[in-house]
Amino acid sequence: MKALPFDEDKLKAYLGLPSLCVEPGYNALESKMARPTLDVNGIWGGFSGEGAKTVIPAKAGAKVSMRLVPHQKPQEIAELFTRYVKDLCPKEVRLEVKALHGAEPVLMSRDLPQVQAAARAIETGFGVAPVFIREGGSIPIVNLFKELLGLKAILLMGLGRPDDGAHAPNERFALRDFKNGIRSVAALLFEMETCCVR
Repeated sequence: MKALPFDEDKLKAYLGLPSLCVEPGYNALESKMARPTLDVNGIWGGFSGEGAKTVIPAKAGAKVSMRLVPHQKPQEIAELFTRYVKDLCPKEVRLEVKALHGAEPVLMSRDLPQVQAAARAIETGFGVAPVFIREGGSIPIVNLFKELLGLKAILLMGLGRPDDGAHAPNERFALRDFKNGIRSVAALLFEMETCCVR
């Protein structure tokens, strides 16, 4: 992963940050792609309109999400998080933590025939060999396919670019990537039939 092309200053500029918070012993790319995360997705409470108000809010809330990595269990991590937050909470405050959902982390080997078939398909569609990365995503059914059916899902057909703003209000997807993606998917069907279908 340290050999992947990565411009830390470019990422800071894109995110509008003066510096990146990096876990000790890992570089920024490893922290971004392959390490556990705790993300605050939303915070609310009190007065947030224009002007000043001095009323102390009766309630406040936050939504968080976490990226798990192999060997972490969603229920255990949720319990550890809840215990930690409750330990920080002053005794005068009533705290409620609700776990909405969780999914087992999955990591597929890039040596699998299906993964190699997908790599060849991307090269066919885009004209260059793909770069392997790790990326977090919440797709709970992937682990169910693996655990219950013994099937390994291919999740490396990322066709967009890092600055497409996935899931953001201004998300975009270039037409050239869309067209190259169509070619890649067609090539994947061919590659899977020749390498993996018996």
